[in-house]
Amino acid sequence: MEQNGKFGVVDDKDNLILPFKYSNITEAITSDNGHLDDAFHVWDADGRIGVAKVINGKGKEIVPCAGNYDRIWGYESYGVIVVKNGKEGCIKENGATFCRTVYDGHINGMKRVGFIKNSGTSNDVSVDIYDYNGKYLTTVKVGNNYLDQRWFVQKYLM
Repeated sequence: MEQNGKFGVVDDKDNLILPFKYSNITEAITSDNGHLDDAFHVWDADGRIGVAKVINGKGKEIVPCAGNYDRIWGYESYGVIVVKNGKEGCIKENGATFCRTVYDGHINGMKRVGFIKNSGTSNDVSVDIYDYNGKYLTTVKVGNNYLDQRWFVQKYLM
């Protein structure tokens, strides 16, 4: 809904869910990898993007516009993948940080996720492994061709 040139969200009973402070609001785009129910992409006056979610009938910015993220990469079952200065990180659905935006990519497994770090040479790649609750488990040094090897997912992320 729009009011005085700003956008907000109200429910079917006209209760205010998200305040009328955004320059734009759209439904959050979902991917085949995950879905974020009752969520919206929101933009502030400076064009910075965030994600707001309806939790217990109230709207909350789980990825703040002020976080200055370059983009929202996608939604996974464990959180929202965000990109800042070309690096990936993740925010949980409740707004807490899953992992900081310091990674070059990620690999999903059935029970764990690996966030990839490349230190500058093709042979110096490591993967930080987290459970789906955001608990850091370990770092595995993998060299340069781990993405082509199914053993990595089977061994570390199942």
